[in-house]
Amino acid sequence: MEPKKTGTFGSRLRQEREALGLSQVEMAEKLGITARSQRNYETGTRVPDAKYLMALSRIGVDLIVLLHGEEATRQEHVEWNDVSYVIALEKAFGIKHEDFEQAVELSLVNDDLCVFDPEILFLELRRHSPVIRVLIERESGLDTVLLAGILMGVESALHLRQLTMVPDKKAQAVAMLYRAFKASGKVDPAMIEEAVKLAAS
Repeated sequence: MEPKKTGTFGSRLRQEREALGLSQVEMAEKLGITARSQRNYETGTRVPDAKYLMALSRIGVDLIVLLHGEEATRQEHVEWNDVSYVIALEKAFGIKHEDFEQAVELSLVNDDLCVFDPEILFLELRRHSPVIRVLIERESGLDTVLLAGILMGVESALHLRQLTMVPDKKAQAVAMLYRAFKASGKVDPAMIEEAVKLAAS
């Protein structure tokens, strides 16, 4: 019989890892962290971040059991809106309480059963959470700082030269400049000027 998942977060994390049949080293490799970090999480020396928790959920770890324990999930007073759970999620994702509430309300399909539309919930959380946006950027490889620099450069060059550009041409110019600057990660104002002159003519 499998032991009940109770005790500290670290002990529950160890139990989850063992239930998956993984050593600390194997678990760390699956999650993209060092074995030392995994050991520190299990001993309570360090507290994991949102990226780690998301990685755990992807390999099948039940985050509610992990955060609260198996016994707590059976208690009637622990529901999806348990204050400590909501606060933990808000902190992990860097979301203000009112924004979190709004995301939940907008995605709630059935209030009685606490059924959510996951797509709406994710889109709302992404809109309000800098942590989720950074994780998505890392996964997609999109450098938003570089893209913002290019967009500002294009708009500035158009404004200074009193030029206009149709949206399709502007999008093509920005995409071309992004590909050109992606390797160095730096914006070249002279190249932006040239691209604007060519695309606007």
